[in-house]
Amino acid sequence: MRLSCDEFATKVKECMLWKAIELAHVEFDIVAVSAFLERHYPETYTMHLPFVEMGITPDDCHNITGLPVEGKCLQEGYNPSMSYEALEDLALKCLGWDARKSQYEFRRAVRSPQRGDEYNPREANGTLKKKVKKFKLVKWKAAFGGTKKKVEKGMFVMDRETLRHHVTAFWLCMLGTVIFPDTSGNRMDAHYLQLLENPDEMNNYSWATCVLAFVLKR
Repeated sequence: MRLSCDEFATKVKECMLWKAIELAHVEFDIVAVSAFLERHYPETYTMHLPFVEMGITPDDCHNITGLPVEGKCLQEGYNPSMSYEALEDLALKCLGWDARKSQYEFRRAVRSPQRGDEYNPREANGTLKKKVKKFKLVKWKAAFGGTKKKVEKGMFVMDRETLRHHVTAFWLCMLGTVIFPDTSGNRMDAHYLQLLENPDEMNNYSWATCVLAFVLKR
């Protein structure tokens, strides 16, 4: 999702996570990283090297990602098993989507619907269509990307509310693909909306600690 609208780019770069996004695009020594991975033992969360046994500390994560160690715990109050109804309420607040739109996106994350049948919750045989608490990445970029062109073409006005929705969408994409990447490669976890409900709080979290915990659990 390219930063193309000036207001949008400015707001996104105010978040301390932006540094990690920049670093994620820096070239690194693939051979060295692979060597460490080959010597990683999940039983001890350490890497067994010829000269010593080493583990990654929060400070190491801070130096690698540029994310802060100090701050509020991200898992405090975080619910990884929210109901669909609760996630729909979050989507309304964070993205401006009503429940019908959110339910459609949850179903589309499983299978793209046929044209004209986008909002029908049931299959032809009457059974409920499958859905997951995730958003499809390619559709997400189409909905929220290209802000500058959309503004220039008059598709929407970048007012305060629209700006907040698009900034939230950008960071949900970054959380689901860069900070806490989904192994499926094309979907993002809707539960991360909880971390974006209050944008002003994003710079107060201990992101490095949570990223390290996420990596060690993989």
